[in-house]
Amino acid sequence: MRKICILLLALTAYCQSIFAQCDRQRDSLALVALYNSTDGPNWTNTWELERPMDDWWGISLNQDGCVSHIDLDGVPNNLIGVVVGIDSIEDEIGNNLNGFLPEDIGLISELQFLSLTKDSVYGGLPNNLNKWGNLITLNITRTQLSEKISPSI
Repeated sequence: MRKICILLLALTAYCQSIFAQCDRQRDSLALVALYNSTDGPNWTNTWELERPMDDWWGISLNQDGCVSHIDLDGVPNNLIGVVVGIDSIEDEIGNNLNGFLPEDIGLISELQFLSLTKDSVYGGLPNNLNKWGNLITLNITRTQLSEKISPSI
């Protein structure tokens, strides 16, 4: 019985590692879909899509090279807590995103942080957000997203 339990635990861990692996190409394509669906060329802090996603403004990667943070609220992280009156600066800043969240954004399985606050992001949240099992922070305040957040997130 003990050998069966150990075997089942090992098999479970193996299956989880197979299905939970991050996919750098999938993440990159999901970010390009976000860029295209939210008028990326007109963002305040736009991306040079021919550059690696490591260089894209507001994107952080985990140790495996997959997307863990999407911080597109327009506030440079190095200013928070440094500049006096940052709240008033944050009130004025967004990144000029204008459009909807594509379904592909829900495929970024390692995402821990998403901030799109103060932008004209509208419509609903993608249906596949339940894949965001690692999500810790979702900041969509002052957007025009119309759907409630599912309890599964």
